Order: sequence, then C-alpha cells, then structure tokens
Amino acid sequence: MTDTVISDVPRYLCCQCGLCEAVCPRQRISLIRDNLGNYWPKGPGRCDDCKGICISVCPGRKIRIPDKSDGSASYHELIGQYFKIYVIKASDRKIQYHSSSGGAVTALLQYLLESGQIDGAVVTKFKEKYPLEPETFIASSSEEILEAQGSKYIPVPACRTVRDIWKDREKKHKKYVFVGVPCQINGIFYAKQRIPRLQQQIPLTFGLFCGRNATLELTRYALKQHDIELEDVQHIKFRSHGWPGKMTVITKDDQVHIFDRRSFLIPWTNNFFNPDRCATCVDVIGENADLCFGDAWLPEMSHDSAGLSVVVAKNEKAVKILEHARDLKFIDIMTELPIGRLAFSQIGQFKKKKTGVKIVYFMEQLRGRKVPQIDGNLPKQTKEALIYSFLSYINNNISKIPIFSLVNMKIPMKFWDIITHPFKKNVVRH
Repeated sequence: MTDTVISDVPRYLCCQCGLCEAVCPRQRISLIRDNLGNYWPKGPGRCDDCKGICISVCPGRKIRIPDKSDGSASYHELIGQYFKIYVIKASDRKIQYHSSSGGAVTALLQYLLESGQIDGAVVTKFKEKYPLEPETFIASSSEEILEAQGSKYIPVPACRTVRDIWKDREKKHKKYVFVGVPCQINGIFYAKQRIPRLQQQIPLTFGLFCGRNATLELTRYALKQHDIELEDVQHIKFRSHGWPGKMTVITKDDQVHIFDRRSFLIPWTNNFFNPDRCATCVDVIGENADLCFGDAWLPEMSHDSAGLSVVVAKNEKAVKILEHARDLKFIDIMTELPIGRLAFSQIGQFKKKKTGVKIVYFMEQLRGRKVPQIDGNLPKQTKEALIYSFLSYINNNISKIPIFSLVNMKIPMKFWDIITHPFKKNVVRH
C-alpha cells in the first residue's frame, strides 16, 4: 500500500490544480469545491494500484526551479533560463483591447491553431450556467479561444483536463498547448516526466505571470463595494475594456456594471483572501514553460491604453514561434526588454516569491507545517524583501480569521487606500 496525496499533502500545500484527479488510474480521487471556490481532492489515503503517481506529479509538495543554462541561453536568478524577452501585443486591436494585457496569449494560440501546429489549447472560461465557476476545456477553434480571454482571479483546477488528453484514444496523436499559472505549469512538467506520452501530446506550455490567486472572498468583497451580491451575478470579467482594465459585471436583471478594478486590486495588493499555498510559491513567471506572459507594469509602456504583454521566450522553439506569428501578422513585437526592466515590472512579486520567501518558510515551520521541497536554488535574500514577505504573510493569515471576513465586507475601499502604504511602493502605477 502506498500513500496518496490525500494523506501526504495537507490542504495548505494543495495548489488545487486537479492533476491528482487527472492521473489517478482508477479515478479514486475527485475534487470537491467548497463555498470559497476552493477545490480539494477527496479519496483514499492509501492505494496499491499505481505506486503513488498522484504524489509524484503533485506541484504542491515540490517546486522545480530550472538550473543555470549550459551557455546557449541567458540566465537570471529571478526567472531562470531565457532566450529573449519582448514587449508584444495582438495585431488585432479588438483582441488587444478586450484581453487582460495586450492579447498576446490569445493571438499566439490562434496562430498555432490556424497554422496547424496544434490541434487545440487547454484554456479556461467561466461556466455559462454558473458564472463564478471556472471551466477548463480544450479549445479547438479561434472562436473558442476567444471565449477564454481574460484573467480569472479564483482557484482553477486546470490540470484535471490532462485526463482527457491522456486517456482519450482519439487524442493520442494530437498536440495541445497548456495555458496555466506557474504551479500548474510545474505540475505539467512533472506529469510529462511520469507519463512520457504527454511529452508529445503537450509539446508547448504557456505560463501566466502570477503573484498569487484569491478565493471567492475577494470577488465577494469587490462586488460588495457596488452593492452586488455573488448570487446576483450573471456574467463577470475581471479585466477588460483596455489596460489595466475595468471590472465588468452583468447582473441577473441584465444590468451592466463597469467599474474600476481597484475594487479587487486593493485587498489583493494587501494579500487578503489568498489560498495558503500561494504563500510558499517561489515561481513568478512559470519558469518551466516555453513562453511566459505578463503585464508590462512599466511607466514607459503605459502609452498604449489597449495593453501590452511582456513575454519571456525560454527556448529557441519559443523564439521561432514569436517570429513566425509576427511575420503572419498575428502579433506585433514592439521592443526587446532588458532583464532589469522585467525585474522592476514585477518587483513586488519577486520580493515575495524569490528574495524574501525564506521568512515565510521559517514561519510555516515554526507553526509545525510542512513546506514544499524546492528542486533548485533560491537567490540571496534581502532585508527589504524579507520584511515585505513577512507583512504579506501576516496579512494573508489575518484575512483567514472568520470575523475578519465579516467585518471586512463592511469596510469601504478608502480605508484600505490609507493603510496600504507598505505595499504601494511595490506596485508600479500609471
């Protein structure tokens, strides 16, 4: 008998990616969604069917930080190996405007699909019937890719779709791109090691920059600022209408509400309502992906109100994809970005996840908790980053206290504007 993730991985280490459900050969593990939008695995604590495949692929219990390159690529301790860093945007202005940050992911997926290089893309949208519940699916047309545009600031078990790719005989010789945040990308990396067939079936991965995720409490708070209840939502889009974006909500009475994203940005910036596992994450960009995408949080890039994307090409294959997509007018490559500007654009995230994260590991171990195994090396820790990470950690844990949520729902945004000074200097504003 072998342990499973149910007994080996405590909830505070769970990434909620759904990979354990996807790879279980007997389908004995399933995900259960709670009232905060979290997805928790449920199943037996021990099993004798697969020699612990669910544990071996779990990105919650271990994190891979790629080693230094062999010399063919550049290397930086904050992002790992890379070949090129660009600022790009979708050539289609409509795609650019209605995406979270420039539309690069959408445009490149359309390019790969229309050029026949892939058969589909693993992406996420909101369910039509349940507008605050994510649905990860395989998009096989440009129209379906458009349905998945935009950020989702809630837990998404994107990796459970791996089962459809792995087990469906019709998909055996097809190729897919997986789009996900760093922890999910890490899980796909481990899954491809354990299930070799996936290396051919998922030849490309797109990583999305991620500072942290949020439970449904963040959405509830944002909506409360505008007297909207979760139960009244018919459709939601966290970021659209240009960059940095506005929050769009359609309520069940068909009223359209468009408001400043500060409604959720302020508590998010203060690290409220984050899943526990986000605190011990050490990957900002998705270092194990082929291409990594994020916002161009830089003053010199704020001139384009429709949005621009920073993209990190991690290998030569990724560079060629960008160049060919540019030649076919799917994307515009605006400029090459120095690594120092990328580091500045995500300064708060790199402090929390890279140069200050060891204080979080110390605090977790002080509480008698397990911490993820890091397969690689962290950069040198700095005093400023350690303080920032410590404050972030404290804020997140305070927000987990039930009375805090009850009181916080009644606190207006202006209050949080006043007390966010320690974090404001770590967010580039325009």
